[in-house]
Amino acid sequence: MTERSICREIREISRDGRGNPIPIVTRIYYNPEQTGIAVTELYLATVDSAPVEAERNASGHHARLNQTETIETRGPNFLCAEAPDTDEISCQIVSPYPGNIPLVVYCDTRQCEMPVMAFNEQLIVGATWRRAESTRNNSEQTGAYIVKMAKKIHDLLATLS
Repeated sequence: MTERSICREIREISRDGRGNPIPIVTRIYYNPEQTGIAVTELYLATVDSAPVEAERNASGHHARLNQTETIETRGPNFLCAEAPDTDEISCQIVSPYPGNIPLVVYCDTRQCEMPVMAFNEQLIVGATWRRAESTRNNSEQTGAYIVKMAKKIHDLLATLS
């Protein structure tokens, strides 16, 4: 989706064979309808440090885990934290990419948002999808569904690279 792509301003720009400047792209959005995955938003973005961004994103989840009334749900590859008086849940899952970089997804009643899935040291994947009705009020199903969505996104990007 070129209309949503973001370019970075730099001093020295490379030029193509015709002398046209080659832009430095910092964020690329994919058309959700063409992904074959039930996402409402999917993008790749450059950051200075994917591990730092992932840790920053995970801080809200870790803070929720430290609250006394938080309801925790553990699965084989996820840990979800649910605030008792809200419809919000956060789940940390095992990333489909190598490395021990945290991957946390935040959901409310309508949607789930994955702000930072570290693709490599300087690239992150971001996505948003509608929360499945079957996962509402069920932390275990929410965690399993998030794992499934992250794998689908990973598999899609593997076919594109």
